Amino acid sequence: MSLLENFKLFAKSFNPWAYKFLADRFLDNAFRYLAFLFIFSFLAMIVLFLPILLTIQGDVQEKANQIDDFYLEAHVTLTKPVTLMEDPLIVLDFNRTYPVKEKILITNQSLFYNKYYFFGDKQLVFSDIKNLRSPEASNVLAFLAALIIPTLLLLLLIFFVIKDLAFIFAVSLIGYVIANLCKQQVGYSKSLRVAIFAATPMIFLEFALLPFWRMFWLPALLFLAYYVFGITQIGEKKYEYRRGPF
Repeated sequence: MSLLENFKLFAKSFNPWAYKFLADRFLDNAFRYLAFLFIFSFLAMIVLFLPILLTIQGDVQEKANQIDDFYLEAHVTLTKPVTLMEDPLIVLDFNRTYPVKEKILITNQSLFYNKYYFFGDKQLVFSDIKNLRSPEASNVLAFLAALIIPTLLLLLLIFFVIKDLAFIFAVSLIGYVIANLCKQQVGYSKSLRVAIFAATPMIFLEFALLPFWRMFWLPALLFLAYYVFGITQIGEKKYEYRRGPF
């Protein structure tokens, strides 16, 4: 499916009256749309997080000013350089004084990193950051926070994918059983397709609201409401044929 078609399905998924059409989509198309939905929602969350990321250094400086005294001392020796990560290249080497191709180099006296990832070398001298109120210390803490955030966002994506997939399959199965017990002729494949498209408001709002509001029950209730409404649209009454006396 094209990107434009995925966006059309995204818009239709917010229309409760469109589920008879959505339920007739091929199942592989529905799963491809679901993959698009996770990626699009994740990117929307990152865009909404940008203002927060841009204020990290100011927030760190403000919190550091509240600390009256801080002292940290460590003694570390290395027999050879240690590569902490290959991509981006992060190296711990106490015999070096300047980076060559590393994105981050930690020596016994300094931390070198590319301020703008690809260019703009920056050096942070450890002796200058003993005072957490100093701009140097704030730069280090902000840099470490920016380094950790991408990993946290990736773990968050994995968590939501697993959680939402489990929720979609569970609701589609329970809904299929209940619909058939209520004499509604609904196949499991259609129930699953309805659940996938009904999950659109839940998944998108979970990611979009995360930087501001962590109330996960509301998106889940929206998902259930869309699913129930969709099932009622596609369900057909089962007819019972009784054998006559002859």
